[in-house]
Amino acid sequence: MLKPLQDVYSNVQTGLRHEPQRARPTGKGHEYYEREFNKIFMSLKGIFPSMANTIKTQQEYDSMRREWIAAFVENGLLLKQVDAGLVIARKQNTDFLPSVGKFISWSKEGSYSLMGLPTVIEVMREFRKYNSKRLDYSSAELFPWSLPIMYWIVTDLRKNMLQHNQSDLEVEKRAEYSLNQWVKKLSRGEKVPEIRVQIENKDSAPCLSSFQCDHPIIKKIRDRIEAAKRSSNNG
Repeated sequence: MLKPLQDVYSNVQTGLRHEPQRARPTGKGHEYYEREFNKIFMSLKGIFPSMANTIKTQQEYDSMRREWIAAFVENGLLLKQVDAGLVIARKQNTDFLPSVGKFISWSKEGSYSLMGLPTVIEVMREFRKYNSKRLDYSSAELFPWSLPIMYWIVTDLRKNMLQHNQSDLEVEKRAEYSLNQWVKKLSRGEKVPEIRVQIENKDSAPCLSSFQCDHPIIKKIRDRIEAAKRSSNNG
């Protein structure tokens, strides 16, 4: 016989009441969220009261638990990101539980704001601005970045775009991946490095444009020229 959800709620609340206080885990994985999901569930139930009408049995609860935990793990969410998602959830004017995909998007969006990071939309806007204005500056470091983190993300996006001939959608996916990696770095206490202007190498073969300097094929040609020069000098 399926256990009524009222008993499930009671069991969850009882478990939380008697669970000793401890530091929140910093890892990720199924076991990590198995330990934490009851708390997440009770928060969601408080925010979206209609859950009591849609999840009525132990079987339905277990099914939701498996689905959400799997999605959290597949997306590599940290508990801090889930907390950020709950903050956004509390701002929604609805009693109905969102899909796990929607909640994950809230979690990522909220964690960017929590850590002072830009959104994917803001990154892509700066990426396009840099691509259109970069020739006005002698180096990427001199571009007027809106945030220091933009330099590291956008230049990485451009490098990957050129190397792999990426579409706008692929660049956008890379931007989201990069932001998620920075969330994890900052969560570990790492800092955003300063932007330092590179000292120009006067002996290097010149580029006609920064596009040429960036392009891997041009880099290979320049390396061959440098190798030829060294060979000639040694001879």
